[in-house]
Amino acid sequence: MSSDVTQLTTSHPVGEMDNTTSMTNTSNLEDEFTSAWYKVGVPTLWAIIIVIGAIGNSIVVFTMCKQGGRSMPRSATNCYIINVALADLAFLLLVVPFTAANYVSPEWIFGETMCKLNNYVIYVSLLSTCLTLTAMTIDRYFAIVHPIRSLRTRTPKVAFLICLFIWIASIMVFSPYLKFFKLQRGDITLCLPDIPIKWQKALSVIIVLVTYVIPLAVIIISYALILHNLWRHKIGHIRHDNRHSTESSEPALGTGDTIANRRRRVAKMVAVVVILFAITWLPIHVFTLYFALHDQVNKTTALFNLKIFAHTLSYINSCVNPFVYSIMGDGFRKAFRESLQSCTGASKKPQRFGTSYCPRRVTTTAETGLNGD
Repeated sequence: MSSDVTQLTTSHPVGEMDNTTSMTNTSNLEDEFTSAWYKVGVPTLWAIIIVIGAIGNSIVVFTMCKQGGRSMPRSATNCYIINVALADLAFLLLVVPFTAANYVSPEWIFGETMCKLNNYVIYVSLLSTCLTLTAMTIDRYFAIVHPIRSLRTRTPKVAFLICLFIWIASIMVFSPYLKFFKLQRGDITLCLPDIPIKWQKALSVIIVLVTYVIPLAVIIISYALILHNLWRHKIGHIRHDNRHSTESSEPALGTGDTIANRRRRVAKMVAVVVILFAITWLPIHVFTLYFALHDQVNKTTALFNLKIFAHTLSYINSCVNPFVYSIMGDGFRKAFRESLQSCTGASKKPQRFGTSYCPRRVTTTAETGLNGD
């Protein structure tokens, strides 16, 4: 097996340590690897994803923090959104460029420090994203199912502390990975894990469980409880309307229904973010488990192309969330425009355009940004 193909099969964003598995059709893979698509096309595609994702997530962080008027936003949901954006930025800027560089040149040229840091940031940013999405979903559960009882705990300060704990936990959990990866010098220099094969496989399975299966299970349970509560609430309203058809009950329900509807819209937005995460990261996790559970793998060109597609999907996830916020987050574009105006000193006179998606009324910062509470 050539060094080129070895490096080709070990660059994996979530710990697919498959350099020990067997390979057939090696010469065909080597020919494919030297083609313009792998040396130019793939890095160029990923570079576009990096640029779009970096700009989009920077806009999210800028808008949320600027609209909050403080270093911390006034909405718990907005705080979680900022945390996801920061994790995506770390992943895009500290992980994807180095993986793309392996397609231009299979030799690791960035030194041992970056070898350790690059693989470490992969796991830290991924776990931070998963835990933040889980926390955001649980926050939606309490906002909808226990809106009154959770008022004191669903605050920006609590959300900030939870996000801080998420980063500390992620940093500590994966700290051993600063030692696992080392430079291995042969015909060319490679950045590879330096631990026994059985530990590599076991860690691959654990990573999938911790950063994908378990968080998604918690999220699914939370949304199941939310849907159950909304269904009961809907049935209750139908019965109430059947018993009291007079107009006197309308004003009493007006404000509460408005707040409830707003919380449901945010719950839908969070659900879309979670679903996109689940879909875009599923293929690469399947690869991880496949290589971890099989000692003998017939690595063909088709399999390698599927792996690149899985890579690309996982990278796309880090740049799609800003588009979700813009489309589904009521008032996000207005909040961004107002943030730019406050920075440039532009006039805050009423504008005639853009009023269709955001009604003109005085709101809190949380409502202006994403109508999060």
